[in-house]
Amino acid sequence: MAPFERILVPTDFGPSAECALRAALVLGERFESVITLAHVFDLPSAPFVYERQAAAETHVHAAERILGEAVSEARRQYRSVDSLLKAGVASEQIIAWVKDRSFDLVVMGTHGYRGLDRVLIGSVALKVIRSSTVPVMIVPGEKTPRGAC
Repeated sequence: MAPFERILVPTDFGPSAECALRAALVLGERFESVITLAHVFDLPSAPFVYERQAAAETHVHAAERILGEAVSEARRQYRSVDSLLKAGVASEQIIAWVKDRSFDLVVMGTHGYRGLDRVLIGSVALKVIRSSTVPVMIVPGEKTPRGAC
């Protein structure tokens, strides 16, 4: 039995998430794992219910399209890639997916915020590390030269 049968790769579609996906694809090939590329998004707010619903639908369709493109691109390198998409708080949803879907590993990028930025913005990666029941592999953030991953 492979040590990592199911690998979760949360993405915000940024450079550090791209590096995390590349690392996960290498692991997937090595262990013949299923890679799940996942995106959690916030629903936009609007003053009226009908505006909020229209904005949410537009947001969901855009997220589905971008995630679909990312999965198609990943499948060019490794065939066993699927996806998850949900609205919510990223760290909470990632932890829920780990528990509910029996992932063996989380591979995620980090923006590398330090000091006040990290306090004000928060760190999804840090929250996942603290709450995860499975190993979490962190791939360096955007400050890493683009070609380094």
